[in-house]
Amino acid sequence: MNPSNLSSLPIELIDKIVLHVPQRSDLATLRLTSQMLNAISTPYYFATVPIFPDWDEDSAIDGLPFPNQVEYHPRYFASILDSEKLKKLVRKVEIYLCNPDCDHHPHACLHRGWMPKPVMSAEWVELYERLPELPRLESVSLVFDRHGGGDDLDDDMILHGYDFRSSELADLLSMLEKRIKDLSVRHIQLDRRSYGHGHDHGMKISFPILVGLRALRLSFVHEQPRGESGTVYKSTDCHEQWSHFTSGWLEPAKTLRHLTLYSDIPTGWFPKVDFCNVHFAQLQSLALGQFVFCDDRHFKWIVDHSETLQELYFDHCSIIYQSGASLGRNQWLDEQGYPKIGGEDEFWAHDYSILPRPDEEHVLTLESYAVRWSDAFELFSKTLTRLRTFRFGTSSQWNFDTPNRHDDGCPGHPIMPWEAERDLKTELFEERYLVYNDWGEEYIVRWKDASEDVVLNEQVWTAEELARFEEYPQCTGKDESTLKELLGNLGVTWHAEAESKVVCLHTDSQRSYDNPLEIA
Repeated sequence: MNPSNLSSLPIELIDKIVLHVPQRSDLATLRLTSQMLNAISTPYYFATVPIFPDWDEDSAIDGLPFPNQVEYHPRYFASILDSEKLKKLVRKVEIYLCNPDCDHHPHACLHRGWMPKPVMSAEWVELYERLPELPRLESVSLVFDRHGGGDDLDDDMILHGYDFRSSELADLLSMLEKRIKDLSVRHIQLDRRSYGHGHDHGMKISFPILVGLRALRLSFVHEQPRGESGTVYKSTDCHEQWSHFTSGWLEPAKTLRHLTLYSDIPTGWFPKVDFCNVHFAQLQSLALGQFVFCDDRHFKWIVDHSETLQELYFDHCSIIYQSGASLGRNQWLDEQGYPKIGGEDEFWAHDYSILPRPDEEHVLTLESYAVRWSDAFELFSKTLTRLRTFRFGTSSQWNFDTPNRHDDGCPGHPIMPWEAERDLKTELFEERYLVYNDWGEEYIVRWKDASEDVVLNEQVWTAEELARFEEYPQCTGKDESTLKELLGNLGVTWHAEAESKVVCLHTDSQRSYDNPLEIA
């Protein structure tokens, strides 16, 4: 449809069409088409405004990948703040402290004997502090570097360490007080210091802004250990982060209508994440990314929100069907079948499993979990009477083929999707069922996929022990039929495709932004 035909439509219809224009650059084009389209599209164009990184000139390090690949000078944002008309249109601000998918590796400079710490320009800081001048601002999105840090020394080896993320988030929320109704934080990482535990010198963050919050979107990153230092599950304090998450974030935010949680490592079972003691009386949509279930507790928790829940998304979520370790059952697992973790002052979760030598006296604990996705689909189909949208699959925005930030040849944590759950294609992907191999400290699809190829070695285990290692669940037919029934109840016709292992390619979803000075 050309502009002249579009202009002939009723204004109310044109407004609805413009509302669904996805790209900001397309809205900019509409503003230049006619006076009428300019008047209709301008409020939508300035409803969401970005602030991209602007580094101090002294932060330009020769030979170091520069984080700011987007040319968006702070003066463009300043032109909005200085306009009484435009600043009243801004409802959401996206604050980029780094490009969301950058590969900034400051650790390379360790070999030169010094460590750069890029800082924002004074002009950028001034604009950041002027955010309260936006009278109708109600939504904020804060974007950090995608690499997670570790201890105090390791914080100097990444762009955004623990303290930087914690202080930036605390300063922002303190500055905006209770005005914000929608909060998004991409690549958040909070350790024990963030919750006021452990180190005496650490800060304690309180989040009064969470009280009365309408929408919360968080994607969590975790420390990436060096290959020889162990794995994220045993050699980091990720368990401490998640053990305080519910009380620190979810319990104060009981007014939430929309909740989205993603993680760059599988979470839910190990590290344990338990939402079951929190209820959101107004919850309308829930999206989980890379969450691992082991029983029906969290499925029943979802059903407890059946009076309000309308949208439900599972993005690369899995059920663990068996776990294995060379530890006693009571030493390793709690009564609910979750791995035990150390006390408040312990960083390591529990003892390590070591494969026994042939004919060596040993302990083998294999814990099986009976719940299957068909149980969840059938439960949702019968109980979620207000559900209108359901998606189950793996987003194409996942990128699992990433290098370790230490450049030691080990795989890195994946790049996570962002604001992509509504584009999720429903499919029964193979990784929907996993086992946890404590000898290799890894989640895998089948025991034969273990990195320690001797896990199923007949010289290590007896024939009776080998028989206890379970095969991949043979339940695809039931998963398919119950999922088809659930979708059918929502008026969706779905045909299962051939089950295959997911190979995800990263798609950059960052929207394009234009210079408001040129079109304001």
